[in-house]
Amino acid sequence: MAPHFPTIWRCANGQWASVGNYNTSLPASGARGFKFLADGTATVLGSMGLLRWDGTQWRILGAGLNGDVAGVQQLADGSLLAAGLFTQSGTQSVPRLARWDGAAWTPYAGGLDGGVYDMIVEPDGAFLLGGDFGYAGGQPAHRVARLNGTQWTDLQFPGTLVRRLGRMPDGRILAATATGLWVLDGAWRQIASTDGAINGIEVTPSGEIFIGGVFSLVNGQPANRIARGFIRDLGDPGSAGATPGGDGVHDLNDWIVFIDQFFRGDPLGDLGMQGGVVGGDRRYDLNDFIVFITNFFRECNAE
Repeated sequence: MAPHFPTIWRCANGQWASVGNYNTSLPASGARGFKFLADGTATVLGSMGLLRWDGTQWRILGAGLNGDVAGVQQLADGSLLAAGLFTQSGTQSVPRLARWDGAAWTPYAGGLDGGVYDMIVEPDGAFLLGGDFGYAGGQPAHRVARLNGTQWTDLQFPGTLVRRLGRMPDGRILAATATGLWVLDGAWRQIASTDGAINGIEVTPSGEIFIGGVFSLVNGQPANRIARGFIRDLGDPGSAGATPGGDGVHDLNDWIVFIDQFFRGDPLGDLGMQGGVVGGDRRYDLNDFIVFITNFFRECNAE
C-alpha cells in the first residue's frame, strides 16, 4: 500500500487551495502545527521533524526527528530551536530539544528527560517550555522551565503534565493541563478546573483568556469545548458589580464585597483552603478569610 502524504491548505479570497505535498520520497509525516518564523519562512511541525517550504514543496530538515515537534523558535543567529517528544535525529542524540544549524540537528542546553508539549518566547528572548519533564539540562525542572541562553530556571509547577503555555499582558504565566488552568503570580494557583484537557490558550490585550479543548465543564459550569474568562485576583473582588478580576485597586471596597459575598453564601465568597481547589472547598469558614487577607496584602504590596 502506498504511503499517504498529507498536504497543507491555505484560504485566499474565500477559496481553499493546497500548498504542495510533503516530499514524496519521505515516509508519511502528520502535521502537528504550522508556524511562520521571524524571517517569514513557513514551517510545519511534523511527527517526524520540521518541514520547510522551499518554494515548490515541503522538505524535512536534515535527518528529521523521531517524534513530534511541539514548538519551534528562531534564535538570534538565525538557527532554529525545536522542542517536542523526539530523542534522535538519525544517529545523533537530541533529547527533546534540538538546534538546526542549517546542516544538521544537534543537542541544545543539555536537553530534557521528558516530553515538551509547548514552547513560547518571552519579550526578553528567553523561552518557556512546558511538558512532562522533571529535569532540564541535568537539573531539576518540574514541568515548566525557563531557558535563557543555555541557562535553565525551574518554575516548579505543582500540577500534572503541562499541555499548553500562555502569557498575560502583565507578564504572568499560564499553564494548561488535562484538568484545568493555572497562573504563576508569585506562586502557582489554579484559576479554572475542567473535566477534560485544555489544548489551546489565547489571551487578548485586555487580559481575557480563551481556552479550547475536550472539556464540557469549566469550574462546574457547562462549557462545550471553548470557554473564556478573566483571572480573578483573590484579594481584589473589586467594587460591587465590578468585572471579573476586580477593579485593580486594593481598598475598602474589596473587604465590603468579600464580606457581602461570604455571608450571602455566594460562591465568589468561598475561596477555600490556601493552595486548595479552585472555586473553594464548599465551606464558608475562617479559611476563606485567611485566603482573602493573605492575597489582599500580597497583591496590595505588589501594586
